[in-house]
Order: sequence, then C-alpha cells, then structure tokens
Amino acid sequence: MVKPASTTQSFCLTGDDKDDRRRFTKIVPTDRLALLEKQLQLKPGATAILLMFTVEFREAMISACWKYCRACQSGKERRHARGIVKENIAEAVALSMALSEKLDAIWRSGDGAAVDFLARLAHAWPLRDGLPNALLEPDYLLFLRQLERTLRTMDQALPSVAGGPAPHMAFYNLVTELAALGQSFGAWDRVSSSTNEPFFKFAAATMDLLKAIEPILPWTELRLPTDEQLRTRLQDILGAARA
Repeated sequence: MVKPASTTQSFCLTGDDKDDRRRFTKIVPTDRLALLEKQLQLKPGATAILLMFTVEFREAMISACWKYCRACQSGKERRHARGIVKENIAEAVALSMALSEKLDAIWRSGDGAAVDFLARLAHAWPLRDGLPNALLEPDYLLFLRQLERTLRTMDQALPSVAGGPAPHMAFYNLVTELAALGQSFGAWDRVSSSTNEPFFKFAAATMDLLKAIEPILPWTELRLPTDEQLRTRLQDILGAARA
C-alpha cells in the first residue's frame, strides 16, 4: 500500500512558479527517491551527463514529477498533434548521425589545421575515468551520439497518434523523460513494457512516488495507473511508436 507523503497539510500553488517548484522538492519522499536510485544501482548524489548538462538524479526525478503534476492540473484539457514533432525528431536523428560522421572524418583526416580548430572543443569536459584525453573520443562526438540515442528513445516512446486530454499527454511526456533519464545513467539501452524489464519496474516505482504525494495536491488530477494498467499504457505507447 502506498502511504501518502502527508495527511495533515495540503500543498497549494501560490502563483509563483519558482517558489512552488522549490516547495515541491520538500514534499517528495526521500525514501522513494532512494528506492529509485537502488533500482538503477546508483549511489546517493549520483550525476550523469544528459545532453551537455550534468544532471543530479534526484533533482531530475523531482523535476519530472513536478512537470507531470503541473500538466495534470484540474480542468486543463488540451489536445496535441504529434505528426510534425515526429517528423522533426526523425530529421534530427538523421542530422545528428550525419554531423557525427562528418566531424569524425575531419578529426581523423590528419589535416593539422582542420584538427586544430576542432581541438578547441575536443575535451571541454573533465577527464573521464582518469584516462588521458588522447585516448578518448572528442567530447562533441560523445554529445552527438548521446543526443542521437536520446532522440531515438524519444521517438520510440512517443506515439504517432494525436494526444488526448492533458493528463493523458502528460503521461506520454513523463514516460519519455523517465526513459531518457535512465538511459543517461546507463540503466538500459531500450525501453520495454515487459514487467521483467528494468524500465517497467522503474516506471512502476515512479507511479508509487506520485501516488504517495497525490493526496496533498488538491489542484491536480494525476489519474495514475495500477501496475496492470501501466503495462497496458506502456504497450500502447511503444506499440504506436513502432507502428
């Protein structure tokens, strides 16, 4: 049984989004964040590079939950079309692949003058795993390849069909963010609706976290699925993405 974060005090919005976001951080149960870390085999305070930014796991999880709760505010009904977005994602994947291949070719060309220009960006991040920079790929290639993986995960998670009411659409967005987050920490290479797969267990634990705080959020309607409903909804998302 999921225990609520609190039964005595409701969390109400003030209209100051920055302050509301700060206060929201304090109501997210730390024990559930710790459970999510354990599922991904992370140490407390773990960070990863998500695109070009260093991401702290707990902060990223709180951010994902906050955006979902805000998108599910009572009475907000919106419909979204995904056709143009899906086309842009596919084009972005192709462009990131092409750019990565071209830059890699320039880097390996042996043309000293050309390589000198790229060298300014080659190792902009701190040393990784203590290895000399000369043994590592340029950072911008790592970024482009992570960008490509993230875009592919997004394309897989988002359905081609038009979105429905805001909570329904918010769930698609939450699933996408969870998939990309787990991928950035090396938890999985693909997302799956199978109950035996790490992604499903991670998504189910996230639902439990949200269920724990839902009773003190009077302004939102999360409409969270049970484990069985979660499996079906993930199947719908992933099936539409592969269709």
